[in-house]
Amino acid sequence: MEIRDPASSSRHNGGANHFVEDDEDDDGDGLVWPTLSLSPRFQHIPPPPPPIIYGPFFEPEFPTNISVLAGQTVLLQCRVMDLGDRVVSWVRQSDLAILASGGVSHTSDNRITASADETLTDWELQIAEAQTKDSGLYECQVNTEPKINWPVTVHVEAALASIVGTSELYVRTGSTISLTCIIQGSGSIPPRVLFWFHNSKPIALDSPRGGISLETERTVTGMSSKLLLTRAALQDGGNYTCAPPGAQPADVTVHVLNGEHPAAMQRGNRSPSTNGAERAAHLGAKCLWAVQVITLQYSIQRWLFGNSSPSPAT
Repeated sequence: MEIRDPASSSRHNGGANHFVEDDEDDDGDGLVWPTLSLSPRFQHIPPPPPPIIYGPFFEPEFPTNISVLAGQTVLLQCRVMDLGDRVVSWVRQSDLAILASGGVSHTSDNRITASADETLTDWELQIAEAQTKDSGLYECQVNTEPKINWPVTVHVEAALASIVGTSELYVRTGSTISLTCIIQGSGSIPPRVLFWFHNSKPIALDSPRGGISLETERTVTGMSSKLLLTRAALQDGGNYTCAPPGAQPADVTVHVLNGEHPAAMQRGNRSPSTNGAERAAHLGAKCLWAVQVITLQYSIQRWLFGNSSPSPAT
């Protein structure tokens, strides 16, 4: 049997395997032993890592809950990063209506408009003169697969208007008419504007009538508006209405009286039956006064002329 010196042969070419000479003497015996290596066709090559794919995503920059009072403008916003060739749409979830797509509105409701910035990053949907029916869930959607969305919940709350005092006001000519309207809403944003009407016509501060002023005070949850009309004239009488946009208006009837009428110079929500009772009491007082005058006259006659004077007819 032939014994081959491992150091004298560097390769064995038979079969698929081959020996590769080791360059190091690991055990210190002066011999360098070959190492076994696999053919490249038997080596395991790991697959390449999957490519990193960047897609659109929402950046949490804008609120997802919005509360306004009726009549105000609702502003819905979303920020989309890495949009690419995708399309952004605004959808109303109550009826799945597509209100806007690609920054263009797709609805017959003229109150609704859409827009986007130049970088196609920030997208907006505006609802002007909001109504309570506009409350609900809206979504900013991107047409990826599957779709991604940014939900926004809208609360539109009705404002309540009321005029301080009662439904009727009596004033004398030449005096000042003072009306105060209070608008109270349960939302956190007070109404921005309020209108006064006289007999269904808007009241203008620069009216030729003159003497008209308006004092407005805003609070956290509402506002108050005081209307002042100096030197009241007969034509200033009538219906006055306080009307904030989107709220139920409040009204009061003003009576301008020519001359002094103390019985009517008072604030009060007088019902017809109450006014009738007051008129009856007033008439009774007049009758009693007439009886007292006649009785006094008869007593004077008796004192002057004695018992011979005729008695008053009954």
